[in-house]
Amino acid sequence: MTSRAKHSVLRQSVVVPFIWYNLSVLTIASISAHAVDLPLKDVFATSKGRTTRSRTVIIEVRLDSGECGLGEATPVRYVTGENIRSVRSAIRMAGELLIAREFADWREASLLLERHFPNAPTARAGLEIALLDLSAKLAGQPIYEFLGGHRSVVQTDETISVVPPEQAGREAREAWDQGIRHIKIKTDGGPEDIPRVLAVAEAAPQADIKVDANQAFSPDSAVAFVENLEEAGVRLSLLEQPTPKDDIAGLKHVSDNVSVPVFADESAVTPANVLRLAEERAVSGVNIKLMKSGVRGAMEIAHICRRAGLSLMIGCMLESKIGQSASIHFACATQAFTHFDLDSDNIIAEQPVTGGFTRTGGELEISDAPGLGVEWSGLQGL
Repeated sequence: MTSRAKHSVLRQSVVVPFIWYNLSVLTIASISAHAVDLPLKDVFATSKGRTTRSRTVIIEVRLDSGECGLGEATPVRYVTGENIRSVRSAIRMAGELLIAREFADWREASLLLERHFPNAPTARAGLEIALLDLSAKLAGQPIYEFLGGHRSVVQTDETISVVPPEQAGREAREAWDQGIRHIKIKTDGGPEDIPRVLAVAEAAPQADIKVDANQAFSPDSAVAFVENLEEAGVRLSLLEQPTPKDDIAGLKHVSDNVSVPVFADESAVTPANVLRLAEERAVSGVNIKLMKSGVRGAMEIAHICRRAGLSLMIGCMLESKIGQSASIHFACATQAFTHFDLDSDNIIAEQPVTGGFTRTGGELEISDAPGLGVEWSGLQGL
């Protein structure tokens, strides 16, 4: 009998002496949200700005049994319109809906959140992760297994932000020497974009190279960018979000006129966004992020992409190991991703979170502990 089958039997047989909880009578006792600033190892620069820290919200959902689930919401305003204040406000209002409510399964609570907070996907994601952590803990399974997956390892890339070409080359060589075989380079539409990519290609000639423009190009300049790189002997494995997020025709123009796959990121926040991209054949793939779509939204987007024949990448928003672990679990459960951009642990300098996964070069192996498998030291020392 599988562990999932055992769990099903246990929930139906309350006379079994070693059952932990009767899920039908558990209630949510409290929900708390803690704003945390995480220092980065270096300046992280994209076409949308520069930062030296990650501002995030760590969420605790506690049951009346004492069991605690952890989640994280890391907002990026230009993607979803949310910030730290709006995330905390949404979580506070969500508490009014969920506290004292019976807790049987994370999906039921997720549907409720989706109905009441349709425009707060990052806040919803943080709560969904905490509720999913609780559900998997009660089942005695890691999240990826609880969701039906079996793989526990992914190979992530390393992101090089908008830095001078010489620095980009050094970072690429360091990443390669550490065993990282996939490198993603940020561009900002400036004159150093091509020299930056060439420096990386020279420093790590065998690396798989992706470019993430974060909407920095016009359609024509994106096409010229790829053509210039190809003339210089550099073949990209993909080009991510080259044009402004609302310019779907521009994305399609790039896709139709370059030889490398074009992926959507900021253009693919909701399932409705992705349906449109698929219907218009505007891209070859989509970058799914829990922070921009929520967990249920990400599941729906993955389903749409598989039906439409679109490739899948999974990314992150400078989350701590709480959110990063949730994304690794999701990727391992879904087993449909071909590209992984889950490198925030290598960008953040210090964080009050342990566990979740282990890193060996570019390989991330998720924990087999129940739930997320992470531990948070709380407010102490922050």
